[in-house]
Amino acid sequence: MHFIDLLQWFLGPVESVYGRSGTFGHDIETEDQTMALLTFQSGAWGLIHTTTCSVPDLGTTIELNGTQGAILWKDNTVTLYHSAVDPESKLEDFEVDPHLPKNIIEDMASAITRGTRLQCDAYEGRKSVVIFNAIYESSRTGKPVQIK
Repeated sequence: MHFIDLLQWFLGPVESVYGRSGTFGHDIETEDQTMALLTFQSGAWGLIHTTTCSVPDLGTTIELNGTQGAILWKDNTVTLYHSAVDPESKLEDFEVDPHLPKNIIEDMASAITRGTRLQCDAYEGRKSVVIFNAIYESSRTGKPVQIK
C-alpha cells in the first residue's frame, strides 16, 4: 500500500491540497524539497514533506497520529504504536499474512510471473498520482487545488 493510500484508508478521501516546492540544495532541473498540506473530506489535515536536502540523510519516516492513537514508521520498521482506544494492544496483536510481498517490486513480479493480485492495483494507485499531480499544480500556481 502506498503512503497516500494509507492516509486515505485512515482519514478518508483527500479534498484539496496546497503545495510548495523548490530547488534548494542541488543544481538540478527539478525540485529537491516539497511540502504539501492535505485537507481530507473528513476535516482532518495531513502533511507531506519530501526532501533530498537533509544532511545527514534522515531516512524515510511516515507518522500517523491523532485522537485515536499513533504509529511511526522509520526506514521500514514500526518504531512506535499506540492505541488510545485500546492502550493495552500491541502491534503484534494484528495478524499479517506472511505471504504478502515485502515491496512493490516483489508484488509486481509475482503478479506477472504467478498471476497474483496486486496489493495496490491501478485504480488505487491512480488516487496517489492525482494527489501528487495536484501538489505539483498547486506549487506551480501558488493556489490550493481541489481533488475531484
